[in-house]
Amino acid sequence: MYVPTNTESEFEYQMLKANCENLKLIQVGISLANQNGDTPSTLAWQFNLQFDEHMEQSIEDSMSLLRQSGFNFEKHKNEGIPTSCLRST
Repeated sequence: MYVPTNTESEFEYQMLKANCENLKLIQVGISLANQNGDTPSTLAWQFNLQFDEHMEQSIEDSMSLLRQSGFNFEKHKNEGIPTSCLRST
């Protein structure tokens, strides 16, 4: 794992790390290309994960931005992919 050495970057790294460890994913996106940069006809796939905005820890500024962008939290709650499907057994 890379940890930046200067203080400012170290703080930013630790904040990002803490968010990744403590907040639940809402979406996962995948885009593919070969070594030449050629992409398939479908450029990207987006997977919406199960997420209940009333039950999950979140950052209100981020949630507001998602709502303003038309994000459908009710659909994620009821139709999202359970995160348990992403865990290795």
